[in-house]
Amino acid sequence: MQTVDIVNRLHPLAGKVILKIIERKEVTYGGVILPESVDKYSYKAEVIAVGKDVEEIKPGMTVIFLPNANVKFRKERLIVVSADEIIAELTEDK
Repeated sequence: MQTVDIVNRLHPLAGKVILKIIERKEVTYGGVILPESVDKYSYKAEVIAVGKDVEEIKPGMTVIFLPNANVKFRKERLIVVSADEIIAELTEDK
């Protein structure tokens, strides 16, 4: 199942948000690639869809969220979180 297919079938309710995790490739000075599981404090993701009660968060935003998400779709790298678990919008440098 492709991401587009599952997104068309998932509709977040109330204050929920569907995020697509942005993979992180961090390399140490020694050349070791650190997986995203190393960072336990926050994650970066693209907002895919928002519930009807969510006002500040819009699809397409890049956000940082707390790693408390309960529902994960690992193959598609999608998760469902409460809007209050999103702690910041990440914007490009100007």
